Amino acid sequence: MTTLIPAQSRKASRLGTDLSGITNIEEAMTKANLDWTVNLVPAQGLMMLTEEGITNTSIPDMRMVMRSDNQVTLGVVGARYQNVDNHEVFGLGEHILNQGGQLVAGGELNHGRRTFMRFDLPETQVTVGGSDLVKFGISLRACHDGSGTVTASVDGLRLACTNGMSVKMHVPHAFSIRHTTNARHRLATADMVLQGAITYAKEFSAVAEELISRPFSRSEFIGYIDALYPAPDEREKRAYTIWRNRRRELISLFDFADTNDYGRHTQWGAFNAVTEYLDWGTTVRANADQSISETRALRQFDQAHQNVKDRAFELLAV
Repeated sequence: MTTLIPAQSRKASRLGTDLSGITNIEEAMTKANLDWTVNLVPAQGLMMLTEEGITNTSIPDMRMVMRSDNQVTLGVVGARYQNVDNHEVFGLGEHILNQGGQLVAGGELNHGRRTFMRFDLPETQVTVGGSDLVKFGISLRACHDGSGTVTASVDGLRLACTNGMSVKMHVPHAFSIRHTTNARHRLATADMVLQGAITYAKEFSAVAEELISRPFSRSEFIGYIDALYPAPDEREKRAYTIWRNRRRELISLFDFADTNDYGRHTQWGAFNAVTEYLDWGTTVRANADQSISETRALRQFDQAHQNVKDRAFELLAV
């Protein structure tokens, strides 16, 4: 028996604030508590509380990245750091909305060191094999921790099991965004991301249709997961037990899981068994600040198992 979270319970694991139904980026930013920027403040004349009491200090030639709304410092940067503005990043979403995109969620992580906004793209959803619905969308992400990175990623979601379905192919599913205040360049960037998502969804659909048309026996599946997860030495008892238990759960998913009714005993079913195990079957431990559900959602958002998903897809899509 598998210990996965039931599929009907998984929607509760989404990160951020629900933005569905909102059609304006500024309203979305306000609701998701993203309506702030950062100020770069010289790290001079600082007062710190130490065991000896209050101490005056400074960080020469450095600046603090400070939130404009609550003055929380998110990082320390040098003179060459370029400011990342939430309004500039998520303003790209206006073009996505204008082209038929729909807001899903948005919010901040780690006190605002990372911020994000997610969109569905209804025109890119595909039905693999005539029954298995996969939706695609775009996540805009910004880092205020001192790295200054701004990215957009194409997110695939299989509705039967809410697995993340974005994998490495010859067309990109992630885009780096340059800092700019030029309106024309921002529009071109938003269009590049949108067209990239459409291209990726079409390519993924074509490969998925090929996978669901290929029968895959139980013995072939066992060979597949043994290639993905080679057996450790039996003398390494803990590692061997983990490998054996994971193998058993994967086989159970492939053979019996309701979420694998579409494409049962095909290569598509094999890939879905692996992705479902990675997203919903691997061990997650809560910490003081997050529940298990929130921790699992964050791990999926961070694509913690992306290398394994890419490899699992690569082994089949040949």
